Amino acid sequence: MPSPIAHVAAGYALYRWIGTRVPAPVKSRPALFILAACACGSLLPDLDSIVGVLAGDLGRFHNNLSHSITAGILVSLLLASVMRVAAGTGFTPWFFLALACYEIHLLMDYFTVGRGIMAFWPFVDARFQAPWPVFLGVQWGLGVWTIEHIWTALSELVFVGMLAFMMYLVSRMHRRKEEI
Repeated sequence: MPSPIAHVAAGYALYRWIGTRVPAPVKSRPALFILAACACGSLLPDLDSIVGVLAGDLGRFHNNLSHSITAGILVSLLLASVMRVAAGTGFTPWFFLALACYEIHLLMDYFTVGRGIMAFWPFVDARFQAPWPVFLGVQWGLGVWTIEHIWTALSELVFVGMLAFMMYLVSRMHRRKEEI
């Protein structure tokens, strides 16, 4: 799995991408709140790692059921319901925002060297992994301080740099469009 840094960077990129496309009920919330929702939402599938750490068996609990499209839909339904009541806004915008954040996490894990994801659980227990991984992933079984994590960090810095460059290009194109 990519580190939380890469997942939060993807959440931030999603936040920047949806900037002007946010529906009015969501846009009425402060920008910092939406940014926090995107960053936290991109980490949601990894909440199962807390149980794994507490139980002393990360592999047994992490990257299983929570890393499925079904779990993403269920979590998004729950979060959208809570936000509808708590924020007094529409259900649909929050549902799609939560789903996009959740599923971008799964997509990144799909493109990571490792076990793959149980994308279609509960219908299929098989794990799926991209034939051409993009991320090296964090190998927690090797311990926290290992040379492999330096390569992971470097590859994720390249990823974050590419995201930043793409966001720069998109914002530049957007500014040019406004000038015309």
